[in-house]
Amino acid sequence: MYILAIIVVLYIVLGLLKRRLGSSGTRPIPQIALSPEAEAEARELLAEGQKIEAIKVVRDNSGCGLAEAKDFVERGLTSGVKPILPTEPLPENLDREVRRLLDRGETIEAVRLLHTQLKWGLKESKEYVDRLQGGS
Repeated sequence: MYILAIIVVLYIVLGLLKRRLGSSGTRPIPQIALSPEAEAEARELLAEGQKIEAIKVVRDNSGCGLAEAKDFVERGLTSGVKPILPTEPLPENLDREVRRLLDRGETIEAVRLLHTQLKWGLKESKEYVDRLQGGS
């Protein structure tokens, strides 16, 4: 009798562990019906580093819940999305200030300055600073 109880408990524990450890990457991407315009807008916002705005667009145009929209944006829209970095130079005074901060070793401040002045996402600001450091 005890052996049967132990086997049942082990089976339950292993099932719970398997569900907890194995489910993070195996969920299917939510299938959400979006108009091509709404999907394009969400992809553009995501590429600009505005993930929260992209989630709002998905929610507003599909009626799905927050968790489903977030999952869709993070896993469904991210394939092939590249951040948009400027091809034109920064305004001269901003470029000078960013380079001054980098010369002083203040990388975080340079990223923060781009983020606040140009309304870029932190990721895009960091990528731009990294590009400057590699090419300066």
